[in-house]
Amino acid sequence: NNGKALRRQLLCKLTIVVWICIVAIFFFDMTGWGGPMSRRQPSNDSSNKDNNSLQTQILTKPQDNVGSKNLRSNEFPDAEFAKMKTIHQTAPKVDQDILDQIINGSVHLVDISFDPIKYNKKNTNVSYSGVFGRFCTVDWSLHKNDPAAHPMFRFLVQKSPGCAKPVNVNFKEIVDKVKEFDKTNNGNDVHVMAPKGFVFHESRCGSTLVANSLAAMDPSKNRVYSESPPPLEVLKSCGLHKGACGGGDQAIQLFRDVVYMMGRTNDAKEQNLFFKIQSVGTKYIDIARMAFPEVPWIFVYRDPVQVMMSHLKYGPHRANCVRQLSIPPTHLKTILDGKGLTKKKMTPEHQCAIHLNTLCESAVSSLQSSPSYGKAVNYNLLPGILVDSIVPEHFGVPLSSADRARITEISSTYSKGKGEAIEWKEDSSEKEKNASVEVKSAADLFLYESFRKLEGLA
Repeated sequence: NNGKALRRQLLCKLTIVVWICIVAIFFFDMTGWGGPMSRRQPSNDSSNKDNNSLQTQILTKPQDNVGSKNLRSNEFPDAEFAKMKTIHQTAPKVDQDILDQIINGSVHLVDISFDPIKYNKKNTNVSYSGVFGRFCTVDWSLHKNDPAAHPMFRFLVQKSPGCAKPVNVNFKEIVDKVKEFDKTNNGNDVHVMAPKGFVFHESRCGSTLVANSLAAMDPSKNRVYSESPPPLEVLKSCGLHKGACGGGDQAIQLFRDVVYMMGRTNDAKEQNLFFKIQSVGTKYIDIARMAFPEVPWIFVYRDPVQVMMSHLKYGPHRANCVRQLSIPPTHLKTILDGKGLTKKKMTPEHQCAIHLNTLCESAVSSLQSSPSYGKAVNYNLLPGILVDSIVPEHFGVPLSSADRARITEISSTYSKGKGEAIEWKEDSSEKEKNASVEVKSAADLFLYESFRKLEGLA
């Protein structure tokens, strides 16, 4: 019996030691203590600076604040930057071959990240620093040949062999070198496509069908970035109130430079450049408008219950619209007070509807300010409205009969098939039929007013 008791005591002690080790490792990892991979801020030692080098950096991207627990961050935009983490590793300078590939357009900008110390939050100068671009060779033929198989830019990057080992460079330095080259190149070897149009959207509303149609209508001439990271990261970089980077001027110039780099091509056939921005980018649509005030854009939306049902398909706690809710607490309180609710009584369905409301209201404001360049597009008018007016009249791209036929053909395929030839089926009636009382109530409270505004602007 004494032997069993001793073994039990030993096992208990070992268990305690193991748990102490686990907690210690977790603590050191989260705080960045110890080890070469610690999360340190960049050194201010001038001996570590090399203004002439294009040194590679590994940087984690700034994350959106998600859920009601983190709502306070967006009330003070600088808090977004305070949360940005950087991991710096010593790396050799990018060799001349890599620089040549960037300059001649054979590699493409696929991601962007920031050094929160050097991306000066208070500098009113238009110039920016502390921005790093990630480049690799994207196989655009994959998207051009079958947009529905690679409906999002991230899938295209994953499937591109040339993106197995991307390279990170100081973005401002490479932009300056590229523009200097382009001044004397005169478009002989590489040319720059100006954007023909931006696609903003409510989410789960047919925007991917729009992007696929733009790619399919004339694959050889069109390049479509469907929810690529760089534009969104720039749009978010100033915070909701643009207080984090000189009132937005830095972000505006950076957005122009990002679009410039993403529009460079060494394919003489490519002429038309389009961007479909992630839905959350609609909250920062004014940055894009100020950067390109004369470039047309659209906002795609759908019946509120149908959008919510698509989001809540796998349960409210897995719904992106619930996780993405991120607005200042004072704003949230104003919204809830207006509906006779409190934060404690807020359901996941309410959170989903409020998030979608912030997107729609941002779009409404921009549409009212820019009636000539912005258009509201209801899901139920797709794809016909693309062929009849949006592409040829609003985006100013002529359509041949073959182009129209390709749009019609791809609209019969599920836009997010990811390689499977899935026939598209209209599901609006089914969504309405299966909607719960909670979904319908939340949509009535927070979304239908915005929906009616958009209908009036369409």
